[in-house]
Amino acid sequence: MSTDARVWSPTLWKRFWPKVVKTETCWEWTGSLTQGYGYVYTGPGPKQSTQAHRVAYTWLAGPIPDGLVID
Repeated sequence: MSTDARVWSPTLWKRFWPKVVKTETCWEWTGSLTQGYGYVYTGPGPKQSTQAHRVAYTWLAGPIPDGLVID
């Protein structure tokens, strides 16, 4: 299953947004961090997580085009 398919879970939506704090200049991730990047569990199995900014981009802008770097 692709990352794009996993991020459309309604339960992920409910778990994701409480971990985002919006400021005037950015959206800060308050959840799990790995090497400075926010991560969120996307399941369905163990150790299946996705960078939080990739989940947010997919929800708000659509699938991430091949070759587009979103750091």
